[in-house]
Amino acid sequence: MVAAGLTPHFIRVPRMLNGAAAVARAMDALRADARPTAVVCQSPRDLSVFEVAAARLGLPIPAGLSLMTFGSERQTASALEPTLLVEPREEMGRAAVVALLEQIDAPNRRCPARHIPYTLREGETTAVAPVLPQKETHETGA
Repeated sequence: MVAAGLTPHFIRVPRMLNGAAAVARAMDALRADARPTAVVCQSPRDLSVFEVAAARLGLPIPAGLSLMTFGSERQTASALEPTLLVEPREEMGRAAVVALLEQIDAPNRRCPARHIPYTLREGETTAVAPVLPQKETHETGA
């Protein structure tokens, strides 16, 4: 995003909102002057909310709005295969057990952080980010 000249923004759609209220909040975000071109959703439910909001506003996915979510499998009612950041649940479980055993063996030693990468599974809900024109700079000779 940053390489394309875009600034990340955070859109909050509280989980306590029901379907209609959540869609209304997403529609407000998609109507904003600085409308997002892509949304990384926290859950498949959130992706569905933004799909409905985009459809109501006439924004085609992915040409008008790219969507992706965290998940372990396809969990949306979408006709499109969603782009997923696949949660490495098995690896997370193994790392948790190793950390627990290390903590039991040495309770006063700090347990090191472990890097467990997510896997990108490309779907049909994302497109290439638009490239914004670079600002011109004019140099003057001295």
